Amino acid sequence: MWSIVSDSSCDLRAADFDSPTVRFESVPLRIHVGGRDFVDNDQLRVPEMLTAMASEKSAASTSCPSPQGVSAGRQDNLLYNLR
Repeated sequence: MWSIVSDSSCDLRAADFDSPTVRFESVPLRIHVGGRDFVDNDQLRVPEMLTAMASEKSAASTSCPSPQGVSAGRQDNLLYNLR
């Protein structure tokens, strides 16, 4: 069994995969603005993040999903989509 792990910016969704040997998992992208981290999930407050970005002098950055961000038991045989 293989798992394909991507961050939430990926256009692929679990419904796109119908395979007994491949699982798809999406983990939230993290957006770093100044000293704050915003997580791309259902609780992300976009207006708050945009306000933080507008007031921050340095550029925002993102980080790739880490193995710790993947569900327990799925850390073996991972294919990472690092875009």
